[in-house]
Amino acid sequence: MDSSEDQQIEADFNYRAREVVENQKFQRRPRRVVNLVNHLIAKRGLAGRKSQNQLADGWREIAGSKIADRTRLGTVRKGVLTVHVDNSSTLQHLSLMKQQLINDVNQEFKNLNLTDIRFKSGH
Repeated sequence: MDSSEDQQIEADFNYRAREVVENQKFQRRPRRVVNLVNHLIAKRGLAGRKSQNQLADGWREIAGSKIADRTRLGTVRKGVLTVHVDNSSTLQHLSLMKQQLINDVNQEFKNLNLTDIRFKSGH
């Protein structure tokens, strides 16, 4: 994240915080700060980054350290995980393991709902 995004997030947070304080004057029950934070996380797409980081951490355990050292995770779009592989022999090996990897990732990360893994040569 660059400084302009940080400034925008801070401005959004300050705006929402003022809004919460002003609304508390007129409400019986104040809003919970956790709701404010969750709103900002969802609005800025930070939840997706967090799950991407969790997936990267879990990949080593799922695929094994030798494979993890030869791969780099890309993005997950529409249920398809892109994995960049350092050479064609590793790509072939992973292609044979594809369905098992999909099952293992879905078991570990239930909210991901992977339908496919696309392997691309070029780490």
